[in-house]
Amino acid sequence: MKKFYFIILSIFICISCQNQVKNDIEQLIKDWSNKEIIFSDSSIFLSGYDTLKINCNDNKLKIVTYTDPKGCIGCQLKLHEWKTLNQNILSLTNNNVLILKYISPKRQSEALFEIITSDYNYPTCIDINDSFNKLNHFPDKEQFRCFLLDENNRVILIGNPVQNPKIKDLYIRTICERLGIDTTNINIADNQNENRFSFGRFPFSDTMKTQFVLKNDSLVEMKIDTIFTSCECTTAKIDKSVIKKSDSAIVSVSFKTDKPEEFVREIYVKTNSKEKPIVYSVEGMAF
Repeated sequence: MKKFYFIILSIFICISCQNQVKNDIEQLIKDWSNKEIIFSDSSIFLSGYDTLKINCNDNKLKIVTYTDPKGCIGCQLKLHEWKTLNQNILSLTNNNVLILKYISPKRQSEALFEIITSDYNYPTCIDINDSFNKLNHFPDKEQFRCFLLDENNRVILIGNPVQNPKIKDLYIRTICERLGIDTTNINIADNQNENRFSFGRFPFSDTMKTQFVLKNDSLVEMKIDTIFTSCECTTAKIDKSVIKKSDSAIVSVSFKTDKPEEFVREIYVKTNSKEKPIVYSVEGMAF
């Protein structure tokens, strides 16, 4: 199974590569497969304005990134994209994944400014001495300095999930599989334009189910006023009535029809923080 994941990942990132580059990437992935990442006990992490001492050798799955920014630090760190991904993963896994970021900047003040202004409240080590890289000798290419690690800190996957949606999906599916979380009916929506799920073709006598992740990206608590659907054949419920800042809730949707039809149905979530309801939609072909 582990070899299967690495084969798929190499396909994702090598489609547009020349043969030699493709071979180099495949060799890099092979070299890093199951390799142990070494952590220093002296690393100090930030979470917003707070400092944390984290046991990086505990038996949790981990996503670890290392960055030594050159040029625009904001463009390389992509902290807003990482916030969205982190929220999705921690919500789906009930906080059973440790997400760590190491930054080795030329100027500490630039990294601190980016963390604070991005409101990035996940464990981040500003590694001025580049100690983490010296322990592990990471690849030169930025896209290969992100890893999914198992409970023993060995590499399961390599690749940057915020740069490639297929790699992101592979990370999430692999994490859920390792933790025994059913991914059949889970749809990860990054924004309202992507809050759509297709059931595809299915017998009209079947009841179809899916889930969406509703993230609270505002600066205050989000209160759920009501949740309703566009027709009686679609039902929806949410697992929280109040969503704290930077937290998420799961919107569970069920669809059942008594006839063959092609359909689009909508789900509306009315909250205190938005003037208009948040809209999700499901579609498919019942035959």
